[in-house]
Amino acid sequence: YRLAPEAFFPAARDDVLAAFSWLREHTKGLQLGVFGSSAGGSLSVDVGLAEGVPTVSWSGIFDIRQWFADHPAVVAQPDTKTDFVKTASAKIDQGGRNDPFYKWFILNYVDSDETKFPEVEPFDRLTAQAGPLYLANSQEEIIPISGIYQLAHAAEKLGLPVTLQSIPGGQHAEGYLDEAWQGTVAFFAQYLLKG
Repeated sequence: YRLAPEAFFPAARDDVLAAFSWLREHTKGLQLGVFGSSAGGSLSVDVGLAEGVPTVSWSGIFDIRQWFADHPAVVAQPDTKTDFVKTASAKIDQGGRNDPFYKWFILNYVDSDETKFPEVEPFDRLTAQAGPLYLANSQEEIIPISGIYQLAHAAEKLGLPVTLQSIPGGQHAEGYLDEAWQGTVAFFAQYLLKG
């Protein structure tokens, strides 16, 4: 999918929805699910909401409006220490909370247009036709854990199945692979292999 700043929101979401549409067309009859981590975790939820398929999100970004309202004094700062092109994804953002970078990342994604926050968050697109959700997040990582609780609460109000995994520490996404993999596989087995 396209990345900011070359392509701002909703480009990435449009790309993954188009890719899934192509995949569904070319895999007729197969049970499909989606799985993503970090920004990909958010995008996997976008697909799950639109397509009604089982969805796994590790460290998806869901708490934006409330987080910004609660953190007005945080000054957005890019991460100038990490080479995001050359660094393995399991090594990126493994230092725990980094509020200045989180704020910068969100603003970079929407070209600093905070009016897009409601469109970026999944809550307004959540319906009873969405797929079951598996949401994992570390308790002290760069992505606020509050987002998975907000999304789970909204999904449960609609009767959607939700599995939450709160992981101790500050590891981000692939950084907690050992802790989340077994639950992820069990989730897909439950929803894709039934019947």
